Order: sequence, then C-alpha cells, then structure tokens
Amino acid sequence: MPSNAGPPERRADPRARSLRAGKIIIGHGDSFMSADCVIIELSPHGARVRISSAVRLPPSVALLLISDGLLFDAMVAWRQGDATGLAFKGRHDLRTEDDPAYRSVRALWVELGVRSSEL
Repeated sequence: MPSNAGPPERRADPRARSLRAGKIIIGHGDSFMSADCVIIELSPHGARVRISSAVRLPPSVALLLISDGLLFDAMVAWRQGDATGLAFKGRHDLRTEDDPAYRSVRALWVELGVRSSEL
C-alpha cells in the first residue's frame, strides 16, 4: 500500500504553524532595510516565511518576530516563489537587548508596536 506521508522530515525540530507578522531585516546597524513577511511556520532553529519574490534577499538576513520582540539572525536556506526557508544562527530579545548594533531595529520594533496598538 503506498504511503501518503510525503518526504521524510529533515529538520531537527518540526516547525509549528504560526501565521504571525514579521519583518525581514537586510543589512546592519543604521543602514538596514526591512520588508514585510508572514511567518508561516516557526521552530527554535528556523522558519518558513512568505515574502514577495520581488524582494531580493542576500544569503544572510534577520527575521523580526514583531509580536514577541525577537530578532533572529538567519541564513536563507531555500526560496521558491514567495516561500522562503530560514535557518536561525542567533537570537536577540529586543525587550532587553542593549547592544548599540541593534538600536535601529529595536526602534523599528517599538514603532511597529505603537502602530499596532493604535489600530
């Protein structure tokens, strides 16, 4: 009897469905750009996000999980249309992060929180 289980899981941790708002951060310090994304699946080690295929992504990006104030250093693992797989390399909690390198991204996160609470 054929199996409908699909290909075997290669991730160390299965990803859970998420459907959260996020931002892909490209660049560092004060000279970064951001692009809206939807976090479709999330695990401690990576994520699948939906971001316009028109947005060119370098190999190394960051993912801002807006609701939690978490910033993940990530590598683009794969890209297929608007779907992108990210592998996390590090994590920063913007609620407590005081490294000046993250000051601008933290300011963006604070601004996004203020805007969403005004809606």
